Amino acid sequence: MNLNTPIAEGTFQLTTTLVEEGQTTLSLEGHLSVYGKAWVTYTLRSGSEARVAGTLVGNGRTLNDEGVMLATEITGV
Repeated sequence: MNLNTPIAEGTFQLTTTLVEEGQTTLSLEGHLSVYGKAWVTYTLRSGSEARVAGTLVGNGRTLNDEGVMLATEITGV
């Protein structure tokens, strides 16, 4: 995967933030250039008491002008 060449660009607005013990969940919605309307929710989880490392998990959906929906899972360390 070449992260220097994005497959789509867009602008998102943060719609919800949920702060809990050891994790924070963010929800966003916006528009991706080639995919249409987009929604993303992801959770940042602390992986240590010092909170210097953790994981990222989430899901994304897009809906284009023709009514085609795409879905993806998001994971990271």
